[in-house]
Amino acid sequence: NLLASWGENRKFLIRNPLTATCLFSKAVHGASVTQVLFKSNHQLLSVSEDHTIRIWDTRTFKCIQTILDKHGNSEDYFKAICWDDSRKTIVTGSTHPVLYRTRALQDRVDSGLTGAAEVHTDTGHAKPIFSVIFNPKFCHIITIDRERINAWDISSGDRLVSWTPSDWQGGGITAACIGVSYRRLMVAVDDGLMYSLNYTKRIVISS
Repeated sequence: NLLASWGENRKFLIRNPLTATCLFSKAVHGASVTQVLFKSNHQLLSVSEDHTIRIWDTRTFKCIQTILDKHGNSEDYFKAICWDDSRKTIVTGSTHPVLYRTRALQDRVDSGLTGAAEVHTDTGHAKPIFSVIFNPKFCHIITIDRERINAWDISSGDRLVSWTPSDWQGGGITAACIGVSYRRLMVAVDDGLMYSLNYTKRIVISS
């Protein structure tokens, strides 16, 4: 077992949790480290404000892969990270989700920077999300802001629907819920109207 800590000094520390002995301490990024995550196969992920994710071998403490964020700007950097072990995919993001599938690392410890394949990125919403709804019948996640309805496949993470309804009047969306049959999405708008939607086909059923 290992214990990791990190902070604004651009480095992270690895300790033996039983003895508190420091096993590794080094400035490994060009800016503050925002998160460190252990994953399977003796590997550790570190993410930083320098727009990189680094993958480390915890047996040798060598960097075996570096992933560069090509989408961010100076203020839009990776702020969180998790590992989907079933799909061997890194899930990260700042204002939108980004997924990376790591290359087969094998014994490429000495290769340093190896890159990664980006498998999914989506801007999602431009405005704050106020409602997230799970549809168990179709295994969809529905995310809603004042202007947009998105539906996502829960198994793949793919966005199935992105809809800014123009078929109604009355201002922005204020509330939403799924119907009892899980086939209709009910939304309310500013002027007090409610709409019944077939969200997968982008159709207004009634108001």
